[in-house]
Amino acid sequence: MRNLAGDSASAWLELGLPQIVASNVARLPRLDVIGPDRVRQARETLGFARGAILSRHDVVRLGTTAGASWVVSGAIMRGDSLYILDVTVHDVSGSTPPRLFTVTSSSLGALADQAAAKLVALATSGGTAPSFADIETSSIEAYQHYVRARHASDEGRFADAVHELDGAIALDSSFVSAMADRIPGAIANGETDVIRRLNARLAIAINGEHHRCCSQSTTSNVP
Repeated sequence: MRNLAGDSASAWLELGLPQIVASNVARLPRLDVIGPDRVRQARETLGFARGAILSRHDVVRLGTTAGASWVVSGAIMRGDSLYILDVTVHDVSGSTPPRLFTVTSSSLGALADQAAAKLVALATSGGTAPSFADIETSSIEAYQHYVRARHASDEGRFADAVHELDGAIALDSSFVSAMADRIPGAIANGETDVIRRLNARLAIAINGEHHRCCSQSTTSNVP
């Protein structure tokens, strides 16, 4: 769990927040949460320094060495009155792509509760949720731009938010949430070409999602 704010006052969250979330998840008897000692031993075995940013490949290796089915990584950001937790759930078997979700709260306890609830839902639903559908993108990089945009907006750094949203849309032109968040800024700045382009893309993306959902619903009713 990385502290993206980089301030010393929030540094403890890198170790403390995972333990809070893990203790909440561990309340369910069907789930086995691997303890920090075992994870630390696995990191040492693989030569991963404490605090090092790991690639997806390295995260999967860590999970395999620790004996995990899933590995949860993430980043915590703190605005003036809001915590934003960006979570990635990695399937060690490689049978599914990384699952992403974000939880926000002004309370650290509530933040941990929300994260634990989503993780439990994922673990007990056979890996069907939460998925990229929660944020309408399959691009990790686009999602990261989007999270940074939300953080910038919460702090009143609107120019930075616009820059990050543009980055997200450039990577995924059908990212509905990013486009919806970008349009108000374009209106405020009088960017008529941007407004027209995003409205057209948004209509295509929403209609495409509607047809996809209808197709799935129709298929599920076939004996």
